[in-house]
Amino acid sequence: MSTVEIKLSRSNRIYRPSEPLQGKIVIKSSSSIFHYGIHLTVNGSANLQVRGGSAGVVESLYGVIKPIKILKKSQEIRTSGRIGSGTTEVPFSMNLKQHGEENLERFYETFHGADINIQVADGDVCRNMTLPIYVILPRLLTCPTVLAGPFSVEFKVSVVISFRSELSKLHKKSDPTTPRLWLAMETLPLELVRTN
Repeated sequence: MSTVEIKLSRSNRIYRPSEPLQGKIVIKSSSSIFHYGIHLTVNGSANLQVRGGSAGVVESLYGVIKPIKILKKSQEIRTSGRIGSGTTEVPFSMNLKQHGEENLERFYETFHGADINIQVADGDVCRNMTLPIYVILPRLLTCPTVLAGPFSVEFKVSVVISFRSELSKLHKKSDPTTPRLWLAMETLPLELVRTN
């Protein structure tokens, strides 16, 4: 019986286009094996899903968009020959993107997003004064804005201001005659960029 295992040289599985994919193929066999060559193939794709809250009518019909292929590389690691019995380690190093290579295979930063809600404590704010709101966006929930032809990853900020009147405090919330809150809302595009 034989087993084959691929071990990458680092625990971080995020690769940039200029970084090589390095590691070793570990083959454990009870007897020697003849082979016609060892080839390593790397496939990469971006799986896109439309979230329910941000989906439009068309997007909600599909729910999940077909994966977009962003990388396919194959490289011969070892020419034909024989692997002896026991444990054999075959090192490999593959450049994911060559210099001068066409832009057919693109790398996109991706993320598992979430709505980030920030609530500022109520009160009467000073008039004619800029009120800055600072937000630290967690790295795991964001990536740079991507406009990539078949898909895009874009962000927006919605500022919602609710005005409460003194009349609403006089009525119970379950009372249908309770005056409703007044809302002012502005949605702005937010472009995220990665700096070195």
